[in-house]
Amino acid sequence: MNSVGEEIRSLRISKKINIAEIAYHLKISKNIIEMIEKDNISSNPDIVFYIGHIRTYCKFLGMDADAIVERFKKQISFKKNTINNELPKISFRESNKNIKNIFPVTLTILIFTSFYFLFIKDNNPQREFASVPDLPEMYLPTIEKESINNKSKTNAGQNISNKFKKESFNFSSVIASNKINQDADTDTITLKLLNATWLQIRDTSDNIILSKLMDKDDEYTYRASLQYNITAGNAGNILVIVNKNVVGKIGKYGEVIDSIIIDTNFKN
Repeated sequence: MNSVGEEIRSLRISKKINIAEIAYHLKISKNIIEMIEKDNISSNPDIVFYIGHIRTYCKFLGMDADAIVERFKKQISFKKNTINNELPKISFRESNKNIKNIFPVTLTILIFTSFYFLFIKDNNPQREFASVPDLPEMYLPTIEKESINNKSKTNAGQNISNKFKKESFNFSSVIASNKINQDADTDTITLKLLNATWLQIRDTSDNIILSKLMDKDDEYTYRASLQYNITAGNAGNILVIVNKNVVGKIGKYGEVIDSIIIDTNFKN
C-alpha cells in the first residue's frame, strides 16, 4: 500500500499540476509540499503543524481529506502525548534565581511605600483657615443681597443643566439602542497566544486565512459569523476572547486541536 505522500504525489501528477501551482493557490511553500509528498515530515518533531497543510492539499486535489489525515496519523504512529513528552521540565534552580531577583525589587517598593505613608501623605486633608474678624454691620445687607443673587443664578444654572442632561440622556439612549442592534451582528472572537504556538485558520470553503507559527502575545480577531476552522499545535497556549470577554482556553496544555469551530457560546 502506498504511503500518504506517494498517493498525493501520484494524484497530483495524474492531474498534470506542478508544485509551483499548488504553492500559489494554497499559499504553502514548495519545500513543505515536497516534504509532504516525500513523507519526510514523519521524522519531524513538529509533525502536528503539517496536518492542516495536508488536509488543505488533499481537498484541493479532490481527495477525502479526513480519511487521508487519519491514515497519515497512523502512518507516523501519531500520539497526542508526544508533545507532553517534549515539554521542558521546570528547573528549580532557575526558579530560585528568579525569586532572588524579585526579592530586592519587592523590598525597595515596600520601603518607598512605607516612607510615603509615614512622612509624605497628609493625614488631615482639611484645610485650616485663619480666623477672620467680624465685619461691620453696615456691610451685612450688601453681603446678604449678593448672596441671594448668587443663589438665584446658581438655581437657574442648575435648571438649565438638568434640562440639558435630560435631553442628552434621551439622545444617549437612542444611540445605545442602535449600538446594541449593531453589536448583535458584529460578535467577535479573538485568539490570544500565551506562548509561541503553530496556528492555522481556514474559512468555510477551506481556504487558508492564516497559517504560521504565532509568537507570544500575538492576537487574531475575526467575526464569529465567519465560522472559521481552527487547527492548533498546542491548544493550552491559546486564549479565547468573545466580545472582549475571556471565556477560557481553546483546549488543554499540550493538546492538538484539529479543525474546530468557535462560536459566541464557547466555554472551557
